[in-house]
Order: sequence, then C-alpha cells, then structure tokens
Amino acid sequence: MRDSATSKTDMRVISSQAAHYKLVAEQITLDYPDFCLQIKRFGLKSGEIVTLLGPSGSGKSTLLMCLAGLESPKTGTVCLEGSLLTRSLAQKHIATVFQTPYLFKGNVGYNVGYGLRMRKVPKSEIKARIAEALDLVGLKGWERRSILGLSGGEAQRVALARGLVLSPQIMMLDEPLSSLDEALRKTLSVEFSEILRSQKVTVLYVTHSKQEAFTVSDSVAIMKSGQILVHDRIKNLFTDLQDPWVQNFLTPDDWWLKVKKLSEAVSSTKESQ
Repeated sequence: MRDSATSKTDMRVISSQAAHYKLVAEQITLDYPDFCLQIKRFGLKSGEIVTLLGPSGSGKSTLLMCLAGLESPKTGTVCLEGSLLTRSLAQKHIATVFQTPYLFKGNVGYNVGYGLRMRKVPKSEIKARIAEALDLVGLKGWERRSILGLSGGEAQRVALARGLVLSPQIMMLDEPLSSLDEALRKTLSVEFSEILRSQKVTVLYVTHSKQEAFTVSDSVAIMKSGQILVHDRIKNLFTDLQDPWVQNFLTPDDWWLKVKKLSEAVSSTKESQ
C-alpha cells in the first residue's frame, strides 16, 4: 500500500504527522476511467466517530476501501498509529461492516464467531466472546437462531457484532443502514452510535444521509468528485459555510436549522461533562 516513489525520509515526515491520528491517509490518489480519488490528508483521531458524507459517486466507499487496506491507492500512504498500513496489519486491527451483511449459511453464532475461528482463538473463549457481542447489539441468546429468518435490521446487528467481537482498534461501516426503511434507519443509527461509543472504538462511517451522519458523528467530512471539500465538527459545518456547493448540499431545506440547534446543544452538553 506504499507508493514506490516515497523515500525513507518522506516516511519519517509522514510518521511524524501521523502521530496526531489513529489512522491517517496522505496524498492518496486512485484513478478510474470516469473518476479520480484525490485526498491530500484525512485522519481519524483515537476514539472519535468520523463520517464521510456525500452524494453517490463522490468517492466515499473508495476512500474507505483504501483506509481499510482493501484497496491499494495509486500513490500515497496510509498509516495506523505511525506505522505503514499493510494488509496483515489491517486484518488484525480493522473491522469493516458493509451495506450488505454478507452472512454465511448457518446460525447467528457461527457468523459472529467466524473471525475468531480464523484467528484460532480457543473454543471456550470464542463462545464467551460471541455471547458478549450479541448482548451488546441487543441479540442476547440468539447464537442458534438461523440467519434465514432475520430481518434487515437484525442482519445488520449480526454484522456489527461480527466486527465488534474481534475487539478492533478501528471500525469502518460502509452505508450499513442504507437498505433499511427510514424509520428503522433512524432507530439503528442512534443505537449503533451508542454501541460504538460504549466500546470507545475509533470509527469511520460512510453514508449519503445527512440526518444519519449528524446523528452518529463527532465530525463529518463532506466529499464531492473524489475530494474532501470540508472536514470539521458538526457545529462548525454550519457556522462557516464558505464553499457554495457545500452550502447548497447542507441547506436544501429549512430542516438544517433544527439540526444546527440540536448539534450545538449536544456539543454544549459534551463540553460540560
């Protein structure tokens, strides 16, 4: 995942800059026939939930794939706690939940414990960790439940448990709720946020839903055409709308006024704690 032109001196500079972040990408580019990802710098601080927000085709999922070690950029570097991210390092410390849960045939417990079995964790420990993860996502005692009868929301809870059971340093969620109906999406966005915060895990969350992003996140990075136009804490996004496209994207209706007031109230509450 390293640009062959990057020198050892450059890597020392990048590592120094990366010290401020849990995970950081520097000078990432990736070309497709009709699309180019261009990221100067983007980082996740330890314990925060950051959302990549933007319309379809803006590059959110592509950037997530690069940060998760699932896609190799054409140029640039990704560092995890100052170390160059390799596929083996990503597999060990990063868990990814996709829009489609991709559950295996069998029961819930088998699916949640898959990663633990791949890591050759002792069977006695696997059983206890599966039970703990299912309890965390509200599916206590579902180990023997068949996946065939699960609803969309239940399947996504299983997928989340399958990631959390690995005790990852970073969780990445790519449009995990977009296939669900609006009411369920609102409910699960709140629940997922509470679950992730309770585990103090660093999170990258991808969505095209503004309401979902503002519900889940500490900060939001808005993307368009493969670039990040702005990345800031929620309350600041609405107080410094300098980019015309971002302003239009965030304020198509009057609903954003309510979101702004809510985000300021939440921020004040957090700062006072």
